[in-house]
Amino acid sequence: MRFADHDVTALVEAAAERGVPLDVVDVRDARARALYERDLVVVRPDQHVAWRGDTPPGDPLHVIDRIRGAHH
Repeated sequence: MRFADHDVTALVEAAAERGVPLDVVDVRDARARALYERDLVVVRPDQHVAWRGDTPPGDPLHVIDRIRGAHH
């Protein structure tokens, strides 16, 4: 979920590179944003919050690998 205008292209590309489906859903609701406490949130299909931050990750491949359980 994206609660503010951030370029998440690198995160989307990292997910695609690893074969992880990732949809960006823009939510402009202050109450929903307050619940997650960050501007960007990755939620797995089982509804677990896998990652959140106020800016896109510096190493998006690392984030995607952690989410999918791959360890380097």
